[in-house]
This record gives sequence, structure tokens and C-alpha cells, in this order.
Amino acid sequence: EVWYSTDGIDWSGGPSTLRNDTYELAAQNGDLFALTGRPDNAGTPQTLWRRQAGEPWTEVITSQALDHMAVGPDRLIAYGEAGFNIVGVYDTATMAPVEFAALPEIDFGPTDTDPATGEPFEPSLVVGHAIALDEGFLAEFDWITGVDDGEAVREWRFMYSADGSAWVEHPNLPDGATLPYWETSTIPLWGSSAPEFDGINLLSPADNGAFKAWVTDDGLNLSAATDPGRYLTGTDDGFFTVDNRNRIHHSIDGITWDLLQPPSTWPRAHLNASEDGDVQYGSIFTHDDHLLAIGPRGDFEGWVGIVNPSTEIWIADR
Repeated sequence: EVWYSTDGIDWSGGPSTLRNDTYELAAQNGDLFALTGRPDNAGTPQTLWRRQAGEPWTEVITSQALDHMAVGPDRLIAYGEAGFNIVGVYDTATMAPVEFAALPEIDFGPTDTDPATGEPFEPSLVVGHAIALDEGFLAEFDWITGVDDGEAVREWRFMYSADGSAWVEHPNLPDGATLPYWETSTIPLWGSSAPEFDGINLLSPADNGAFKAWVTDDGLNLSAATDPGRYLTGTDDGFFTVDNRNRIHHSIDGITWDLLQPPSTWPRAHLNASEDGDVQYGSIFTHDDHLLAIGPRGDFEGWVGIVNPSTEIWIADR
């Protein structure tokens, strides 16, 4: 279900907002973008929607090849993760289609012999994930480059695009910046854009056991950082995250973090947070002169309120 609010208190929307399940949502330049459908059900079409303030939702494109989107200030990429099939590139402000090129050829060096044909193995792209930055896009790709004892040999490659319409293999990728998503992938698996503050983007996967993160202001130069939690958000006041003990962390540069005192109405810290309010999956935003916190609590309730020690957090049935 999609709900929206201008102040975090009064909300509109609900089950009839869009005609199908919404599984991805993004905001850019005051507009909302949504993906609806069932990407886990092969052959089912997904739809990309756009909503301008005060206007109804409008359909942009429907395609069986569509899985995800990467939404930047200037360009939006709609794509399927299997083989990184780009369905469309659009001007974010007008949603006018933009011409785009195929991915460039990658030199993997000498390849193994394909045991099935006896010929040199032809690398194939399995999946790809993209994320929008304040400037440009980053994408991570999983290639099968050979076969060893019956098991596929896989290589992960990183690419950069300044405008979403043409890609190059990343020229300055530091060691450890690209790993399979089941280890410590640089790109958040379901993120459409990276948290941003003051022109800086902070890259950190949602499921990051090693808490490795990267800071970049142009997408080409990445500096290693350590983030203290999951589900980072970028606000007008810096970067925020909530760890699994319900503690709030704040950073201006994405590298140095301060621990903040949570509101008195915050669910108490609990190592097994799901028993007492699983706030680590929440998000923190700025609105006017306040910080707005939204997140789940337990299995059947959601909470929303202004992050301020003197303000109660509103509780509502999910």
C-alpha cells in the first residue's frame, strides 16, 4: 500500500491508491515514483508509475521485463535485473524517453574452454543492479565467465554512467568495493538511489554484516567508510541510521559518526528488537524544522512521529 503525507501526521492513500501491489517507491524533485506488480512471478508484467504533487498517478510503462528502477535528479532508469535488461531511460522531470546504448564489451582476458562445445567460453551476464547518485549511476553485474568442475565461475564487475544512457567499466574501483550481494555488495540490493547529503552519496548494502560503506561525490572516486547500522537515510541535516539496539547514529561526512540520545518515547533498546518494536528497519527524514521517523513496531503495529525528546510518537495500526 502507498500512503503519502505533507506533514507526517495526516496521511492519504491506501489500498486503492494503485491497482496492484507496490514493491518499490522513490521520490525525486517533489515527484513520487512507484513500481507495482509481482517481480517474483515470472511472466507477470510490472508497471512504473509517476505522481506529481496534487495530481493523480500516471502510468509510464508496463513490461514483463521490468523489475527495478534507479531514480536520479535528472534521469530515471527502468530495468530488469536478469541480464540487466534496460527497459527505458527517462528524463526524471518530464518522463520523456531518452535514447540509450547497450552495455560495452568487457575484456575478461583468456577464457576457459566450454566443456559442452570445446570452444572458448562465452561470458554471459546473469544479473545486474543499478543505483542513482547525486551525479550519475553505479551498477554491479554478475557474469559467468567459465565452468570449473561443473560449477559456474562468476565474476563481479562494476560500471559507471554519467547520464544513464551510456556505461563504462568503472576506472577507479578500490579493492573490496565489489563483492557478490550475498557477501558484502557495495550497492544496496533494492535501493533506487543512494543516501545523499550536501552532494555526497553513501553506499552501504541493507544486509551488511561487515558494515562496510563507501563515500563518493562523483561516482568515480570511492572512499572507504564504516557505517554503524543498516537502512541509511540522507537528510537535510546529514546521514542517519538506527542500529539493532534502537540507537540513532548521525554523520555529516559518512565517515565519522556520533551517537544520539533517542527520544524518551522510543521503544527501549532490546537485542531482539522484534519483541519490543523493530525500529532498526525504520527511516529518518527531515520535514521543515523537524526530523520525521517512520518504521515498523512489532508484527501488527506501525509508528510515526516527530523525533524530538519532548514529543510523543504516534502509534497507529499498520
